[in-house]
Order: sequence, then structure tokens, then C-alpha cells
Amino acid sequence: MEKESLEVIDAPENSINLVYEQPAFIKRCFANFLDIIFLFLAFIGMFIAVQKTGEVTPQYRAADDVVATYRRDSGLFEYSSKRKTWENISTYLDNNNDTAYHTRVYRCQLAIDNFITYVQNNGTPTQYEELTKNYDESRLSSKVLDSEGRNLFIKTTVEEEGVMVEKIVRNPDAKAGDEYYYTHFYREYTLTNCGGYLIAFFPEYQTALKTLSNILFFIQIPIAIFVSGVLIYFVPPVLIFRRGRSTFGKKLMQIGLVDSRVLCPTFARYTARWAIFFFGELVLSLFSFGLPFIISFSMMVFSKRRQGFPDFMLGLTEVDTNKQKIYFTKYEIAVEYSIDHKEAIPFKLIDRE
Repeated sequence: MEKESLEVIDAPENSINLVYEQPAFIKRCFANFLDIIFLFLAFIGMFIAVQKTGEVTPQYRAADDVVATYRRDSGLFEYSSKRKTWENISTYLDNNNDTAYHTRVYRCQLAIDNFITYVQNNGTPTQYEELTKNYDESRLSSKVLDSEGRNLFIKTTVEEEGVMVEKIVRNPDAKAGDEYYYTHFYREYTLTNCGGYLIAFFPEYQTALKTLSNILFFIQIPIAIFVSGVLIYFVPPVLIFRRGRSTFGKKLMQIGLVDSRVLCPTFARYTARWAIFFFGELVLSLFSFGLPFIISFSMMVFSKRRQGFPDFMLGLTEVDTNKQKIYFTKYEIAVEYSIDHKEAIPFKLIDRE
């Protein structure tokens, strides 16, 4: 990318030639990449802090207790001491990769039977009938087949305590082992079907889940994003690297900002730049598949002064601070110029008669 020189600054009674060069495009991209890494790390730290803070609020604790109670009592979930949360039985088993597949099948069968009993004892007869019917139909479905097109389950008559009853059992002719049964039926059924029925049959559980979800998506994540954006894109340029309004990434790559006067942007103008970037690019990109970022990046590539959208709107330009210092005012330039380039004024004592 060809470098461009910016305009000359005029100081009182002197023409001071300050030549600013725009940094190479790859250098600017790398600075932005560093800032994104810093933002991501800050977001992770802030999200953990906000989440820990939110967990002690009465509203969160009440909803979390309801969710934990239903998950424990339903028989569908297993508590993970490592992750300190209740996990669906198949998720729990998948997270413990050392569990043999015949054990996974047995644990899932047991969880489904326990859940059916839980619905029978705590739900309505209609709900119990719906669940058992769905369990039977799902096992006999034409979609649950082995690699050769045979049903994984069949209905047969067996004797139990001297009485002949119909039961659905594994098909002895099916060419499938425990891993196939687990991955093609039990994992999906415990996660989707049983998990869905738990939400549908018990409104209190559904309400508690919704409360936790709202706290996560409308309080915890937005706060973490906002504070991270302030810490990475606002605090360093305003309080630490004021000359040139540089972020950590841009400071490492020796890139600063100048305004239309070719001076350091004022606090108000940089605040406006941050607001446009944070709300107009970062936040909006989360809901529009990154479209604002794509537009801003395209402007940085093809616009006359290689300006992104916020800089274009406010007349700001990124310059290479390795070649030339950025000044706050023209008066500062004049003072520095007089010190560096002018001879001292000859003062002498004059005798008066």
C-alpha cells in the first residue's frame, strides 16, 4: 500500500514542515488483530466476573434452584463435579470419554425409565401416556435402522411373572453394536425428546430456564461486552496513550490518530469515534453477520485516505508515529520548534546615565 503524506502545519511566523505518513496496510490490520485478541481476553475475564456476581443475586439463585431441583429429580441429568452443573445424561457421558458404550446405553435406558416414572408420579395421565407412546414409536420408527436397513428395535412377546406381555427389545438380527445404538438413538432421545418433554410438561421449569437465559443474554453478556469495549478501546487512548489516541495494539505497532487539523483528536471527538465504532460496528455486527465490519474494512481498503467508517465520519486519519510525533495544539508545535530551532534571545544589561 502506497504511503501518503498529510498536510503541513503552520506555526506563527514560521512554516514548520511536519510530514505524516500513513502506516502500511498490513501494519494497521495487525494492530486491529491485536486489539481483537485483547478484547476477547478482556471479555472472557469480565464475563466470568459478571457471572459470578450475578449468581449471588436472589433472582438468579431462585431460578437456579428450581432448575437444579427438576434436573435432579427427573432422573435425566447427572451432576458434574468438575463443571459444577447438572448435565443431560448423554452430555455427561460424552464429557467422560472413558465410559464404555455398553455402560452409556445402560445409563441412558435407566435415565429414560426414571424420567417416565417421574412424569407418571408428577405429571398428568395424559402426559404419561404421550411420553410412553412417543418412546415406543421412536424405537420402532423406520428412521432407527442399522447400516443394512434393519430396525434396531422390534416388538416381541415375553413372559414376565407368568404373564405374557408385549415389549420392545433390541433386534437380535440388527448389525449394530452398543456404540451404534447409543449414537443413533439413545443420545438423541435423551437430549431432544426427553429434554423437550421436561420443558413442555413442567411450566415452572420452563419459566426458570427462561429467567436464567434472560439474565445471561440481556444482562451478563451485554455488560461483559460493554466493559471490555471500554477497557480496550476507550481507556487506553483517553487515559494512557493520549498523544495519538492509541489502543494497546496500535501503540505496539506505533500507529496514532490525527484529526482534520493534523493534531491529536480532542476528547470529545475521540469519544464520538469510540461510540460509532462500539455501537455502530461492534454491537451491530453481532446482529447482522458482521456486515458493518465488512463495510468499514472495505472503506479502509478503498477510500482516499484509507479511513474506516468512524474515521471517515469524523475526519480522522491513522498515521505512523514512528516517523513523526503527534501534537495536541499548534502552540505546542511552535514552542517545541522555537526551543529546537531558534537561537536564544541575547539579553544584556544596559547602563543608563
